[in-house]
Amino acid sequence: MMSARVRIGLLRQGKKVPKTPSIFDPMVAMLSPQHVVSCSQYSQGCDGGFEYLVAKYGQDFGIVSDHCFAYESGLRVQENTAVPCEYQCPESQRYFVHDYHYVGGYCGNSSVPQLMEELVTGGPISVGILCTPDFMHYQVSTSKHCEDASIEVA
Repeated sequence: MMSARVRIGLLRQGKKVPKTPSIFDPMVAMLSPQHVVSCSQYSQGCDGGFEYLVAKYGQDFGIVSDHCFAYESGLRVQENTAVPCEYQCPESQRYFVHDYHYVGGYCGNSSVPQLMEELVTGGPISVGILCTPDFMHYQVSTSKHCEDASIEVA
């Protein structure tokens, strides 16, 4: 998502952006999800995390490019450990977040019109959904349970 916002920002500045990110063009590099999962002290590693804290980590420490630290799915089975924070790349492949915020000012305070406005003015947004236990048994169509359901958006 942050990579998409970078690309939109470049387009708004009138800069040419290739359709596919290039490792030779650091302005449009894909950010590494593995770097956040393995290295961020703000995340819960393979057990999840919060979008807001990904942005905080990006502002505080920067996030390297996906070319520098490619994604590895799940645990390293042979070692039964999560992917360690081991990468080597130049500082030029570390990207910092300039600004981040909750739409509506704080978690859970956004409205549909505010989210739509953010999509138009800022580009892609991330949302978190707190699912009820019956959602784990969902298979097809639409989940109908609504009692005490909570939906949070960033």
